[in-house]
Amino acid sequence: MFRWERKVLEWVEKHIYIIAFAGVTILGGVIRMSLRNHVSADAESSLLPWYNMIVKGGQIQALKYQVGNYNLLYQFLIVVMTYLPLNPLSAYKLLSCIFDYLLAGAMGWLVYTMAEKEKVWKFLAAYSMVLLSPLVIANSATWAQCDSIYTFWLVLTVLFLLKGKFIRAFVFFGLAMSFKLQAIFLLPFLLLAYFCLRKFSVLYFAIVPAVMWLSGIPAFLMGRSFRDVFFVYQFQVSDSGKMSYHYPSFWLLFCSENMDMHRAFSYPYSIYKTAAILLTLCVLAAWMILWIYRKVEWNGQNLLYAAFLLTYTTVLLLPAMHERYGFAYEILAIAIAFRNRKTFPLLAMLTGMSILTYGNFLLARQVDYYGLACINCGVYLAYCHVLGKEMSVSGKEFSNTF
Repeated sequence: MFRWERKVLEWVEKHIYIIAFAGVTILGGVIRMSLRNHVSADAESSLLPWYNMIVKGGQIQALKYQVGNYNLLYQFLIVVMTYLPLNPLSAYKLLSCIFDYLLAGAMGWLVYTMAEKEKVWKFLAAYSMVLLSPLVIANSATWAQCDSIYTFWLVLTVLFLLKGKFIRAFVFFGLAMSFKLQAIFLLPFLLLAYFCLRKFSVLYFAIVPAVMWLSGIPAFLMGRSFRDVFFVYQFQVSDSGKMSYHYPSFWLLFCSENMDMHRAFSYPYSIYKTAAILLTLCVLAAWMILWIYRKVEWNGQNLLYAAFLLTYTTVLLLPAMHERYGFAYEILAIAIAFRNRKTFPLLAMLTGMSILTYGNFLLARQVDYYGLACINCGVYLAYCHVLGKEMSVSGKEFSNTF
């Protein structure tokens, strides 16, 4: 071996973390760039027409009107993107992909904070798993959806709550709620933390609407009503009319395997929705009562497990769930896998199920939703068994604070 070769290899070995981080970062960008021209049905029917409405409405002046069904903060960011030399599709995708990187960094930070050894490698692994996840790539770079944006803030919410930084946690939750209503799936966890930790006041929940209101200031200055930041979600909820919007939920178990799935998604929603919501609340309450009965120690590990299980429960049992609504708990499952290696196969199954449902829209692929619903419920029960059992016996294995 030549002397220069030895020096090169020594340099590579010394800087392997930086090289690996840079390689993953660049690779993630190259993959996303290769998908920049894919136009999804949602982009064609909704996102691109909304973008044109903003441009025709005078860009910043268009904030005085409700465009699409996103909240004021996201609409403001799209307004900002209209001033950049980008085509509309690239603008949407660039914004979401920026948050892909932020989400990957936040997950790496969470895993790094949890790790007891090999912290840097685990940060790099978690960062890579998010950034190169087919689910994340398909959501933002292919579909042009924005789920990575609100999920980034949710991951920070969990991280800072585990750190005991409660004001920051609620600020981040308020930002998540400012982008998308689906952030509310983390609310049961925050209520659990309030009741069981008893380290912050109920008044902290008022931070959330305050942050949401502040996020609407650019639109308020353009003439929007102060109430619009909240009322836009009322429209989204009232717009629902099916028990499932292609999410493999618990309710699809009541379909025949040979049943027409259009009919399956269109159960008499007005009849069953109340029962479905009440069942969801009962199961969430049952989890909390069980943990209180078992006197679970609310250390960092168990709080993380509870955040994941309560969010998963909420999406699995609520009616009118879309195929992308599991995005937040699927990302949290990555942190769970680093804490409990037994769940890596379950994480792979979660990702695989979502990729199949995404394929129904992105690639016009036929999907057996009844079969996926069976698998999804099975994966949920497996997580309940593995994590629930560990929560009851491993209270002293993880420190109370990070």
